Amino acid sequence: SINAEYMGTQSGIVLRHCTGIKVRENSVMHNQSNGLTVINSSPVVIANRLSSNRGHGMALVENRGGEFANNTVEENNNLGIELDRSTDVQLLENTVRLNGKDGILVHNKSHAVMRGNIVEENTDQQVYSTGDSRID
Repeated sequence: SINAEYMGTQSGIVLRHCTGIKVRENSVMHNQSNGLTVINSSPVVIANRLSSNRGHGMALVENRGGEFANNTVEENNNLGIELDRSTDVQLLENTVRLNGKDGILVHNKSHAVMRGNIVEENTDQQVYSTGDSRID
């Protein structure tokens, strides 16, 4: 389980090839890149604050599964949450707001299950899915 404060680092939290890991109640702010990057993993990410990072709040790349719930993703320079080539990802009751581009982007053959998210006041689209991707 990961529980800490990550401020002013290069990349915030990066998970690669992880299963069964929990990321809970972290503050991930003012990093040079993404707040949270998850690659080829299926973590449980609950009640984190990802704010004011120069990249995305969360970048989810090539994942199968994973639960991302009750997180606050705000004021990041790029996207709030990006799903790229990720399937069966659950986005549940997150607050995604005031990000520099889209709030949530689902693209490159991704699939997300979304329930109870608050997505507002992002610069571009609030939720955007490309034609090759799906949101349930």
